[in-house]
Parts: sequence; C-alpha cells; structure tokens
Amino acid sequence: MENLAYVIFRSPAAEEWRTFGTAIIGGSLADDGPNRAVRVRLDDRPWRIQIDPGERDQLVALGWNVAAADLDRVIDQLAANGCIVDESADLAAERRAGRAASFVDPFG
Repeated sequence: MENLAYVIFRSPAAEEWRTFGTAIIGGSLADDGPNRAVRVRLDDRPWRIQIDPGERDQLVALGWNVAAADLDRVIDQLAANGCIVDESADLAAERRAGRAASFVDPFG
C-alpha cells in the first residue's frame, strides 16, 4: 500500500512556517532539516512537512510510504515508464526508512 508520507516545499517565507505550522495547522516543530529547513510534525512520525528556504514558492518533493515487499515492483514500474530511479542509503537514513528511492516525475 502506498500512502503519502511527507511533503517538501521551498519558500521565501519558510521561517513563517514555525508559527503557521503550529498555530494554524496544529502541528509541532520538529528538529530543523538541512539548511535550516523548517519541519512540522503532525503525528508520531519525525516530520510530515518540510519547508526549505528558497527564492520562490515551489513544491520540491512528495514522499510515499511503500511496503518493503512492494518497493522493487514500484521501482520497476517507474523505470518502465521512463523515470530514472535512484535508490539511496543516505536518503533512507535521512527519512528514517529501511530503503528509499527517488525519481524525477515526467513533469520535472
């Protein structure tokens, strides 16, 4: 089963998420990510929303939980549809996952 695990945005207003994420969304602040990225925790996971400082508002990444038994199938399907998939131990450690893979969607 695949479920949305996290969302990463880039924004010139990243610091404002320290208040927005807690007072408006009702989350709590998690430890900052790389480059002082603001991270918001919504449940028992380390974080669900990350806002990287940047010059313009932009969706950077969507993370999906995929059952370990299904990950190879998902990677094969992505590759069959022209996506270059990069499996990374560093990304897995950062996301606190057993395995992690990333790809750029067909829309860039």
